This record gives sequence, structure tokens and C-alpha cells, in this order.
Amino acid sequence: MHEEKRKNPRIDEKLPFTIGAEKIEILTETKNISCSGAYCAVNKVLPEMSKVMVSMMIPVKKGAKVLPKKLPAKA
Repeated sequence: MHEEKRKNPRIDEKLPFTIGAEKIEILTETKNISCSGAYCAVNKVLPEMSKVMVSMMIPVKKGAKVLPKKLPAKA
């Protein structure tokens, strides 16, 4: 086993999100997530130095239902 060097612990959680850049939209999901980042795998290559738009879908409880809420961000 190796010693964890990250400041923030990661949890294995699958959350769907999209990554968009220059006419490319990739639908994927997180493999793990922390308060400082998210890890995912994609099957397309984004051009270097692309400005990307990331929209994560998080579950939000509304009464007895759990509905997805879209959280967009630019990176």
C-alpha cells in the first residue's frame, strides 16, 4: 500500500457530467471526487489549450423524489 499524499480525501462516486469544447461534447461520469477535483475517463481527445465547459449533474432531493440538477462551470 502507498501513503496518500492528497490534502483532500477522495470518494468513489459516479456522477454524470458533460465536457464541451470546440464543437465536441463528451458525456462521461466521475470515477472519484473530492472537494478539490474530480477524476473521469473520456474516449475522445480534446485539442490542447481548449477552453472547456463542464456541466455536472448532481442529485437533489425534492420531497420524496431525487432529481438531477445541472451545475455548469468553465475551465
